[in-house]
Amino acid sequence: MLEARGLVVGYDKPLTKPLDFKLAKGESIVFYGPNGVGKTTLAKTIASLLKPLGGSVLLDGVPVPRARDYIFFLPEVVDLPDG
Repeated sequence: MLEARGLVVGYDKPLTKPLDFKLAKGESIVFYGPNGVGKTTLAKTIASLLKPLGGSVLLDGVPVPRARDYIFFLPEVVDLPDG
């Protein structure tokens, strides 16, 4: 299970209030909203590509400082030239 406890994301300033959620194996999650609200920042923080400003990300109840060893992050689809 992937879990966020009091997770606050952002760079110099918080983009979110503390977030709490649990995502069981096989479940999916969607982040949606206008540009600039922190969707990619949240995804990168969950994947340990960015350090949270507060709270923690846990995998099976254990804090995972380098969740990217276990989580795959695929940003937006990129169009590649033909050929």
